[in-house]
Amino acid sequence: MSSSSTGECHSTATASHTAPESISAAANSANKVQSPALRAQTPVKLRASSPAFKPSPAKNRQPSSVASTSSSQLRLAPAFKPRPRQPEEQRAEGSSIKGHAQVLPAFASMAVASDGCVERPANSGNEDFFMKPPPAHTGQPPYMLPVNHFVVDEQLRRMLALEMHAMSSVSESDLPAQVHSYHSLSPQETVDVFGASFPIRQHQIKAQSIADGRCYSLHRITGTQPASKSALGAVDKWKAVQSPSIAQVYEAFTTRAFGDNSLVIVHELKPLTASLKSQIVDTGVQVSEAFLWSLVLQLISALRTVHSAGLAVQTLSVSTILLSQTNRVYLNSCGLADVLAIHSSPNMDAAQQGDLQAVGHVLSMVL
Repeated sequence: MSSSSTGECHSTATASHTAPESISAAANSANKVQSPALRAQTPVKLRASSPAFKPSPAKNRQPSSVASTSSSQLRLAPAFKPRPRQPEEQRAEGSSIKGHAQVLPAFASMAVASDGCVERPANSGNEDFFMKPPPAHTGQPPYMLPVNHFVVDEQLRRMLALEMHAMSSVSESDLPAQVHSYHSLSPQETVDVFGASFPIRQHQIKAQSIADGRCYSLHRITGTQPASKSALGAVDKWKAVQSPSIAQVYEAFTTRAFGDNSLVIVHELKPLTASLKSQIVDTGVQVSEAFLWSLVLQLISALRTVHSAGLAVQTLSVSTILLSQTNRVYLNSCGLADVLAIHSSPNMDAAQQGDLQAVGHVLSMVL
């Protein structure tokens, strides 16, 4: 009885032990035979491949300087307070503003006289046209350059300002609004050219070109026509003549815009200049020896350039020589004798010799 019961128990335990294994095997075989659609619907448990991030404990980190600084140790910069101005500074500022306000009327009241010189008001001796010169600081170290070192010279700056004003100013006249390709006509000086057998009246007019916007000097000879149609081409030879002491020639044309047959020769404009006759001969000013040497050297240098080009002035006189405020000399009637064919000598060598004799005549009139 005992043996049979023992065998039954052993068989029961064996059957109970093998039952889960058979169930798991059947489940695995069932999974293998599942279709892909059913397998996709079966939820899958995912396992993290790496552990979650865990921050280091706070005790290992050092506190920052900002966090460690208490609010009581923080200091704010004081608010900006402008320095109160002294009465002397207020008066100086008021005088400078007043001086600048007076510049504009003085600049507007300037006009170009008939002789080409700029007329300045009597009370504008210390006034400036753009800004006041920088002050001279005496308390700076010796190794530092003064402020005036980086600014253009005051005398040169004033001269340039006067030239700019003389170039841009236009005086009222009865001249036409436009002649050829030039507009804004303003009369300047009228001189008599005595280089020919009879005097020629020459009117100098300042005008602005439509082509390039620059200002030129138009020399108008009234009631005169060129010697021939090809005579205007003689100006082409003078275009190549360039010298610091020569007002360069650009072109020549005839026009009826003035109401008559006028010949116009376009020259380079020299602002703030007038003829030697109006500045020295007519006024009787006593010139120095240094001025005479400067006059001779500049005239000889200009004639050397002209003669080297195979040309001759033939109209050199005190009326056709321009003089600037800095004693610069310019020949102002080049090409007139060639266009009008009023040669004073039969050949070029004699004409060039006549130019040198004209220099002596100019010196005799200046003395």
